[in-house]
Amino acid sequence: MVAVTAASDDPLDDRARLAQRAPGPDIDLSGFPESTLSGTGALYRAHGVRNDPWWFTSAGSGRFDLSAPRGTCYAADGTAVAVRERLGRHYAGGGVAPAGLVDDTVVTEVTPRAGRAAELEHPDVADYPVTGELTTMSDYGIPQAWAAAFDEAGFDAIHYRGRLSHSYGVCCWALFDDAGAKAYPTGATIGGRDACAVAGIRVMPPPPTDATTLSVVTPPG
Repeated sequence: MVAVTAASDDPLDDRARLAQRAPGPDIDLSGFPESTLSGTGALYRAHGVRNDPWWFTSAGSGRFDLSAPRGTCYAADGTAVAVRERLGRHYAGGGVAPAGLVDDTVVTEVTPRAGRAAELEHPDVADYPVTGELTTMSDYGIPQAWAAAFDEAGFDAIHYRGRLSHSYGVCCWALFDDAGAKAYPTGATIGGRDACAVAGIRVMPPPPTDATTLSVVTPPG
């Protein structure tokens, strides 16, 4: 006989319930763990071929987007993480990224200004109401509220593990500044296919352009 276990009545045992909450209005982040943006080391920014690499968005479509007049620019510690975070939703299901999107992607080395980053990978983050859900949850309203709180507390960025890259020790950055394009330093740029090769992402071949056109001939009578 198979034993049947009754559902728990303990409200703390509801593991499907989202644990992460927005920061309270009086939260003190003055002692939050931080890391340093040196202002000299390169980060890597995956973006559209026609887009400026230094674009601070306030569109609200990114995890840590700030609201205008402030904005957020996303980068990573390495090429592989940068391109995986951009293409991950498209290749995660079948392991192959669409050629059109890959060809519309480049990865550019960018050098951010020196500053302080809220370090979500530090063990002392456990002293604050922050969980791993902050960087994986699909509701961006709560992460954006945390971004606003970090920005108000004087942080210039957030350093965090990406949702789609799973690379330990190689993380992502949400950089803060006034919204819009900036003329900050950039370095080498590589194309999307080369970046995918670095990341181990296969590229879906485009459909054939020389497909034979079939015609139907109706016999007389």
